[in-house]
Amino acid sequence: MSVIVLVGGSFLGAWAWERVTPVLAASGHDVHPLTLTGFGDRAHLGSEATTLTTHAHDIRAAIEVAGLRDVVLVAHSYGGAPATVAAAAIPGRIARLIYVAAVLPQAGRTLFDIAPPGVEEAIMNTVVDGWIPVMSDEIIDANFGAHGLTPQDRGWFRARAAGQPVNTYRDPAPADLGAVEGLPRTFIACTGDPRRAGRSARPRAGHPRRRTLAYDHQASGAGPPDRQGGAGLMRPYRVEVPQACLDDLAERLARTRFTRSLPGRGHGVPSERVRRLVERWREAFDWRAQEAAVNAHPQFVTDIDGVDVHFLHVRSPRPGAFPLVLTHGWPMSVVEYLSVIGLLGDEFDLVIPSIPGFGFSGTPREAGWNRRRTAGAWAELMRRLGYERYGVHGNDVGALISLELGRLDPRNVTGVHVTQLFSLPSGDPGELTVLGPGDLAKVRTMQRFLDERGAYLKLQSTQPQTLAHALADSPAGQLAWNLQLFGESVDDDYILANATIHWVTDSAGSAALSGYHGNEQPPGPTSFPLGVACFAGDFFPTVRALAERDHTAIVHWSAFDRGGHHAAQEAPELLAGDIRAFFAARR
Repeated sequence: MSVIVLVGGSFLGAWAWERVTPVLAASGHDVHPLTLTGFGDRAHLGSEATTLTTHAHDIRAAIEVAGLRDVVLVAHSYGGAPATVAAAAIPGRIARLIYVAAVLPQAGRTLFDIAPPGVEEAIMNTVVDGWIPVMSDEIIDANFGAHGLTPQDRGWFRARAAGQPVNTYRDPAPADLGAVEGLPRTFIACTGDPRRAGRSARPRAGHPRRRTLAYDHQASGAGPPDRQGGAGLMRPYRVEVPQACLDDLAERLARTRFTRSLPGRGHGVPSERVRRLVERWREAFDWRAQEAAVNAHPQFVTDIDGVDVHFLHVRSPRPGAFPLVLTHGWPMSVVEYLSVIGLLGDEFDLVIPSIPGFGFSGTPREAGWNRRRTAGAWAELMRRLGYERYGVHGNDVGALISLELGRLDPRNVTGVHVTQLFSLPSGDPGELTVLGPGDLAKVRTMQRFLDERGAYLKLQSTQPQTLAHALADSPAGQLAWNLQLFGESVDDDYILANATIHWVTDSAGSAALSGYHGNEQPPGPTSFPLGVACFAGDFFPTVRALAERDHTAIVHWSAFDRGGHHAAQEAPELLAGDIRAFFAARR
């Protein structure tokens, strides 16, 4: 059994663990709940002794004096800061750190340096309506009052919750916390509203109910990490492509054997364009800058149905913000939506997953990961994140996945917003006779795309493995294949970022498999609320009359005179505004 040391949050003594301690002890664990200096007693409340340095010493001394080794150090809320500092000083005595909705310190900085609006809590110690939840009236009455604190103290606690300075938050962490990085860590985020203790579990209007989430040790790399810890765990993740992989990429690009141009036009991606972008990829493109842009946002990986699903989870600073899933297309990645995070992040909790087989999600180990199964994974992901009502947006393949998610989870999905509906003529001549000149022109554009540029659809839906052999070996080939869907209006570095992700993760074949293989025609029209944003330059336009044949509840339709298939890049402000407009009445 384990040696467990329990460290409470701000102003909480060992009694804060009084329900947990007997349960752990009954299981045979050696349990040591701690009271930090100045916490748990009124005499030293907020005194000069109540500092991060003192509290780290309290934890270290308790472990060393008792001769404890292989300690599982569990910390809640503020306790995460001194626990981290203590563990960095005595890493040889710590077997694992477990953070429960805990604040993590930053080397050399005070907690006020990272205080609201921007406390860097690795897990979501959510501020609800201006209150840090642990400081609710019910908690103060039920717990603090029972331990010698009078009702007059409530004003002091309320001031603390509002961000008034206390010494624990003024004291800087040590400059070196690196020893903690080598320790196994588990992050558990309890994101419910504690002020509802003892009340009905029904969430307040506009406040999605949250559940307890578990995050295992941080992982990073070029591709998805090996699975650790089992289903349900959310592991923090960073994109860190090994330099050796980037060096290999550069060497391969330098040895590119460019094909000669074919006579005439319309035979595919021009050689000149491939040459120009390969040269930029080699000489000017900065992958590390792209990597940093992704890593600027919280990322996690969780095992769903046997596949590691990677996702960005960008929480709004607004309490109770509406959750929104954004699903990228092919040949894109989560990079597709980096441009709209700043435009949407004030109103929405954004969940931006990598489709299984794409980028930093895992490669499916069995057949059957089509769009419907991916939609099922998204529904499970939102359930694990504790969101009971949420919205959905998608582009390209992401639009098709979003429609499936609306079909699969109609009780929780309040609406689906897409940038295309791939409703083709059925073959009935009478269907086209009712269309006006504008819609007929769109039908001709659709047909021309399928006739002249649609070969990739057939190949990826039938022979993804054959394709993968070529693209895995040639980054220039991967780039050229991707360029089929990228016009000149899209930024070169955006194109190269997606090509890099596809190549370093070897996901050409698996992305084709997940995006295009094994999909069946839906059984009938959809009936959930649906919003459509049409952009003038989209090479696959949506015809409303055909769309209404396949979708019976189109309640929002916008047509923009600019932008195209890659709206998040070409017209991000228009896209974000349309998403906000559609979900304004569906939160």
